[in-house]
Amino acid sequence: AAESLVGLGPGLTPSGDDALVGMAAAVTAMAVPGSFDATFLGAVADAAPTRTTMVGATFLRHAAAGQFSASVHQLMGVLIGPDASDAHATIERCVAYGATSGADTLVGALMGLDALAPAVRDRPGLPGPDWVRSAA
Repeated sequence: AAESLVGLGPGLTPSGDDALVGMAAAVTAMAVPGSFDATFLGAVADAAPTRTTMVGATFLRHAAAGQFSASVHQLMGVLIGPDASDAHATIERCVAYGATSGADTLVGALMGLDALAPAVRDRPGLPGPDWVRSAA
């Protein structure tokens, strides 16, 4: 399913690529044992150069390795961290990034969190604050 999103949509980083980066950020941040992780993008990233832009392929390769920009770390911090006081401003900055990249990344992050929701419900406490702090 991830492969079908590569290169889909407009932009220097097509919408599908941005959504996949957001999803990878969510599953990396949550790190739920026994669930999938960002390495699911490995094969997709290998095939990406023939299906998307050079920038999109680069972002996918980094996401597959669990590497994200500071703005993605900030977004995940407000989505899963213990302090959501800056959530509104952070989400607005995210959505304002690029023509569609920020909104597409946010959608992907929310899809990733939704996919992990059953595993998280069965696990005490929220993971994430250590991952968020590591980006600082």
